[in-house]
This record gives sequence, structure tokens and C-alpha cells, in this order.
Amino acid sequence: MIDLQEMPLPSQQVRENLSARFYPSGHMVYLDGGSRTALKADLAHMYDATSTNTQAVSRIRALQARTFERK
Repeated sequence: MIDLQEMPLPSQQVRENLSARFYPSGHMVYLDGGSRTALKADLAHMYDATSTNTQAVSRIRALQARTFERK
């Protein structure tokens, strides 16, 4: 079992942004229809939550702008 709270990460805020899910198929999600469906739904939820979080999108764009300025 993975304990994300014990990972050596820079801050608690980073840990709070992590989650782990386990599917009946194990690591070969593509072989089990139920696991594929669950994974697709989980990913869709993650993408929707990420793209609608305007504060996070603003931070990412600012970081990208700084990165491109250095090149």
C-alpha cells in the first residue's frame, strides 16, 4: 500500500494534491473493461478539476513564461 503522506515532498500542500487509486486489473488496466472505465472517469474528473482551477492555471502559465524567458 502506498502512503502518500510519508513521501519526502517539499510541503504538505504538495501532498494534499496527490491521490492514489487501485483498480481490480492491477497495472494492466487496458485488459479489464471495468478498470478502463473507472480510470477514464477518474482521469476526466482530474482534467476537469485541473482546467477549471483558475489559480492553478495562472501559476502554471507564470512558471512557463519564466521558463521560456530563460531560453
